[in-house]
Amino acid sequence: TDMERFRPALELGAELGATHISSIGTEFAGNATFLSREQRTDLFGRLCDEAAQFGLTVGVEFMMYRDIQTWRDALQMIEAAGRANAGLILDVLHFFRAGAAPFDLLQIPAERIAYAQLSDCVAASPPPEKLAAEARGSRLHLGEGAIPLQQMLDLLPAGLQLVIETPVATEAGFSTLERAKSAAKHTTDFFQAHACAPRVPAAPHP
Repeated sequence: TDMERFRPALELGAELGATHISSIGTEFAGNATFLSREQRTDLFGRLCDEAAQFGLTVGVEFMMYRDIQTWRDALQMIEAAGRANAGLILDVLHFFRAGAAPFDLLQIPAERIAYAQLSDCVAASPPPEKLAAEARGSRLHLGEGAIPLQQMLDLLPAGLQLVIETPVATEAGFSTLERAKSAAKHTTDFFQAHACAPRVPAAPHP
C-alpha cells in the first residue's frame, strides 16, 4: 500500500477540522485477499504514523463480515501496533451483533476508544451474508430496538465523542433534510429520556 496516496486526504481532513479517520478490515466477499495478522498490524501502524503528521487519530471499526470481527480483534491489533493515536471505533450495532454485552465495555481501556457510533436494531440477527445490508441501510433510531443503549452509555467513558448513524429503511425515500430532521428529533428524544431514566448497573454475563 502506498501511504503517500492517503496524504492529501489526511491533510485536507485536518485542515477542515477532522480529528479522526476510520479504518476497516477486508470484507468476506468475492475473491478478497486477506493479510496475515502481522501484515495487517504493520499496515495499520504505518497508517497511524501517516495520520499522526496531521494530528489525526485512526479508529478501527470491527464488523462480523470482515476480517477484523470483534472488539477483541480490533484491540489486539491496536495494542500490537503500539501507536498512541490509535483506538477502536465502538459501533454499537457491530458490538451487539458480535454477541458482546454492556459489561464487556469495562474490559476496554478508556483511552483506546476513539469514539462510539450509536444506532439501534432488531433483536434477531440477519444471516451473515445480510449483515452488511443491515449496517448500511436497516438500522433503527435510538431506543427503538434491542441494543441495551442505556446501560452502554452509562459505561462509556465520560466525554467520549458520540456519532449517530441511523440509515433507517423506512426513511430511504426521504430527502437528506428530512432524514436529518428525523435523526435529530429521535436522538434528542432518546437522550432526554436517558437523562430521566433510573440507572441500573450492568451485570457481567457468564
